[in-house]
Amino acid sequence: MQRIEKRPHIHHQLIQSLDRRDRTTTRQGEADGNASSSAEGDRRKLEDKGTGRTRDRGGRLRSMVDALWAARFRPCLFEFPRVGRSYVIMANSSENRSPDGRQITPGKEEKPECNSIQESVKEMLRETECHFSWWPDEHGGVRRVPSQVSKIEEKQVIHEEDGEPVLMAAYGLLLAYEHGRQGDLSRARDILRGIQSDMGKLDDATQEEREALQYLTSCDLAHVYFLFEDFEGAREILLKTQKFSDLPEKVKAEILCAKAGAFSECSIECYPYALEVYRKGVTMDPGNYNLHLGVGIMLRKIRRVEFSSNLPTDEEVIALRRAVEIKRCPNGLIYLAESLKDSVRSARLSRGYPTIDRRTRRRLTQEAHALFVEASRCPSLNAKNLVRCGDGLMRLPPELRDPHKAEECYLNAYAMCPSNSLVNHKLGIFYWRQGDSEQAKMHLLAAIDLPYGNGNFTAHATYVSLMLNETEFDVAVEWQEMLKRYPELPHQIQLHIVQMQYFSEYQPEAGLRHAENALDTLLQLKKFTRVYECSHPLSRDGRRRNVKYPQVNAAHKFLSDGFANLRELLPWEWDRIEIMTGKLNAWIDEYVQAPGDAYPKIGIQIDPERGEKNECKPIQESVKEMLEETECHFSWKTFESGRNQRAESHISKIEEKQIMHEEDGGPMLMATYGLLLAYEHSRHGDLSKAREILQGIQSDIEKMDDSTPEERAALQYLTSCDLAHVYFLFEDFEGAREILLKTQKFSDLSKKVKAEILCAKAGAFCAFSAEWFPHALEVYRKGVTMDPGNYNLQLGVGLMLRKIRRVEFSSVFPTDEEVMALRKAVEIKRCQNSLIYLAHTLEDMHRAAKVFGHKLMIGRQMRHRFTEEAHALLVEASRCPSLNANSLVRCGEGLMRLPPEMRDPRKAEECYLNAYAMCPSNSLVNHKLGIFYLRQEDSEQAKRHLLAAIDHPYGNGNFTAHATYVSLMLNEMEFDVAAEWQEMLKRYPELPHQVSLHIVQMQYFSEYQPETGLRHAENALDMLLHWKKPIQVYECSHLLSSGGQRRKVKYPRENAAHKFLSDGLANLRELLPWEWDRIEVMTGKLNAWIDEYVQALGDACCM
Repeated sequence: MQRIEKRPHIHHQLIQSLDRRDRTTTRQGEADGNASSSAEGDRRKLEDKGTGRTRDRGGRLRSMVDALWAARFRPCLFEFPRVGRSYVIMANSSENRSPDGRQITPGKEEKPECNSIQESVKEMLRETECHFSWWPDEHGGVRRVPSQVSKIEEKQVIHEEDGEPVLMAAYGLLLAYEHGRQGDLSRARDILRGIQSDMGKLDDATQEEREALQYLTSCDLAHVYFLFEDFEGAREILLKTQKFSDLPEKVKAEILCAKAGAFSECSIECYPYALEVYRKGVTMDPGNYNLHLGVGIMLRKIRRVEFSSNLPTDEEVIALRRAVEIKRCPNGLIYLAESLKDSVRSARLSRGYPTIDRRTRRRLTQEAHALFVEASRCPSLNAKNLVRCGDGLMRLPPELRDPHKAEECYLNAYAMCPSNSLVNHKLGIFYWRQGDSEQAKMHLLAAIDLPYGNGNFTAHATYVSLMLNETEFDVAVEWQEMLKRYPELPHQIQLHIVQMQYFSEYQPEAGLRHAENALDTLLQLKKFTRVYECSHPLSRDGRRRNVKYPQVNAAHKFLSDGFANLRELLPWEWDRIEIMTGKLNAWIDEYVQAPGDAYPKIGIQIDPERGEKNECKPIQESVKEMLEETECHFSWKTFESGRNQRAESHISKIEEKQIMHEEDGGPMLMATYGLLLAYEHSRHGDLSKAREILQGIQSDIEKMDDSTPEERAALQYLTSCDLAHVYFLFEDFEGAREILLKTQKFSDLSKKVKAEILCAKAGAFCAFSAEWFPHALEVYRKGVTMDPGNYNLQLGVGLMLRKIRRVEFSSVFPTDEEVMALRKAVEIKRCQNSLIYLAHTLEDMHRAAKVFGHKLMIGRQMRHRFTEEAHALLVEASRCPSLNANSLVRCGEGLMRLPPEMRDPRKAEECYLNAYAMCPSNSLVNHKLGIFYLRQEDSEQAKRHLLAAIDHPYGNGNFTAHATYVSLMLNEMEFDVAAEWQEMLKRYPELPHQVSLHIVQMQYFSEYQPETGLRHAENALDMLLHWKKPIQVYECSHLLSSGGQRRKVKYPRENAAHKFLSDGLANLRELLPWEWDRIEVMTGKLNAWIDEYVQALGDACCM
């Protein structure tokens, strides 16, 4: 290259010779797709099949020469009229020639008629639909500057190997546009000509696909001619091309499909726009397989980018089902199976779980398994799709997981592409999970060491995690090698964070150095990124300890936790770590968009328009700063900390809990709820009442003889800080400062006192809001690390884990952490609460092992041992002298929920009767006693207790007891259930109760009196539309037959109200054909409500 620069005259010779060669070609047949001239045809014989990639040495040399030679001349700008985009066309280069080889002089003035031609062609180009008029790379928020040529060529090769000429041609058009975008117009022209000449070979394509491809190629070629300033050639092509507005709808739909595909390839920012284009195409051609598949894939990509695998939407599942109905191709089958699998998996990990019942979940997983197996048997399946089938089969629930079929898929993919990095990586992971370390190591090394796998960072990280089990493996050297090999910022952050976690305990200075490097890299990245936790951190004695389930989390969260740990290990580096923490917090405030990532802001917001006196402002500001450092209810902002601020008052609920703890002799818990009550009064503007409550608690602290010194110190601190906040809100800044000066700072308190304060904090967060259970759990865990011997904290961890799984998973298998925490609490103090919770957890383990298919995890003997232990714990708890009525009822319920061989009705009845003796008028006690006698088939006793539960003033809102009583009375033919239901509608005005009552009446009357059933269905729908969230209701236990006789439903189901309503409307449509229009309107309203408010959108699969 240096020699060429010294002898520029050689360039003239080369260019002239190559230009003479170019002039041998003609433009004949370029617009209508005919063959090129014989010279051009000979040249095109050297092209790769279908890729447009030429092997002509002269063409490559000319491109290189032009690129070097053009730098010596002043470029001239040609502005493209469509979007105001400028192209730089170099003087004296081949790109400055027209397609027929005619030289174009940049500075030469055009004739007036040429300008008129240019304007007319410009107007014609504006009406075209093609890549050069879409400009997909510039759509969205980020303009993509780098070249995508190699990426598009790789996808072309994949489609060529898969035998998909239409997709290969579509990517050829995108490749031509990409070359044009990079300024290589000659290459773009050659690719488009190649696609035109190959159009007749697309035998497998439909007529619409060929017409769409012909239209796009012609329009793209016209744009290239225009950029060459060959306006005559561009006009000639456009005049022979049909206008977009005149094309058939199906051809337009194919063009929109190509448009959406182009946008989806460019950037993540374009995904929503691509989705809208796919949707528009579906309206034009509802029977188009590619459009329906595109809608499903785009929705899947969007949710995976934005929500990290949350529940698939109705539209995604319906679109993929429609695509599979049209054509059962591997792609459609695999995408549908993955969406069904995600429906089940995400439903179990989110609060949408109750709307997908157990039968539906099992049906969906069985369907996903069948789809994966069917896809794996397709003869046209490539290696990538075989790997996806294997992944899908291994990610199904344990009872349907298929390792043998998955291994078959992986090995078939390996037989096709033994050197493919992805195939080796997935096969390595599979063997690692199967316990075959040698095979795993072999395939992971193959994935890393191949030239194609040079950038497979994930495979390399998996290999390091595998090798960390071997003590001789020098992981530090391997990580340094990876830092050189993977310069991308996310990979650098991952490597520095795992090294920080690995070294922190054993060599905290090294951990701090890696933390600093991770922070510097994160500050450069300027966006949210997720990383994996280190799987084998070093302990303080230098041994590797295996983390059973390494977490994946945000990099800034791991970094924040690492700084907190290093602050304790390196107190002399406190200032340095504080500076780094400040930088990290500033980065989080600027770049982290996820609202739940940062903890709630602490501090009281002062109204700037109050008009305080100038002399008060310094005191106010100093007190404000002191208050921001406190840990109490007013700084936690318990009710406002959630995403949805809770405006309703909880005063009566807190007062009831206070009374309950007073009856149980728990002064500490009563005082804790007193603090929460004071905060609630102040939240509703009653500061005087709040101050009065806090002053009362302060005076009673010394009387709490049964409490520990740490509990009293924590209560004293919380009361003083809350009182200071109240004084501040009264604008008594002097009084607030005086209290704070007398109160010890939180940082100066002992660890056990801090642990008690954290226990109160967690209790405040979990008291009334299920949304804050995870945050309360983290606070409890933090408290346990400060004081492992604290009974309340251990019990709190177990109780929170139990509540979370019951809210999210509906009694799914308890975790090891829950059982261990409750066992630890029982070891510390054998109180009735811990005994009962541990017994219920052991019962759940046995029940979940049988119901949810975990029998392989717990054998029969172990299950029997768990039930025996649970029975013993419940009996022991029932004998505690301090047991209250509520705990006795829970003991009775536990004894009745044991397996039949361990069930103890006599002991359960004893517990219920003892609770009844304590509180004969208690609604809950009577309700549970009524259910017990109902199951023991003692109808008279059941009826008596259920009526007592309903009729007592405390039972005025016991809807469940009333519903149980109605189910019992339905066995008696003389019972007027319609009148009772009308009474219940008046007595329970809450919307969920109203919906439940109307649905059971709809089900009860539909067969015998369908008009009445329709009226109740309409009422239920109106109530549901006002509620705006899913409701779980029970099915009616007795239905009227067409002859007017009651027939009992053996096992009444519990399900979502909208599902029962949907089924009821479908049934009524058949029974009342003359009311078809009215029912259709109601069904439309219900479906619109489901689309808007039902978050567990896996329901689409079963509707």
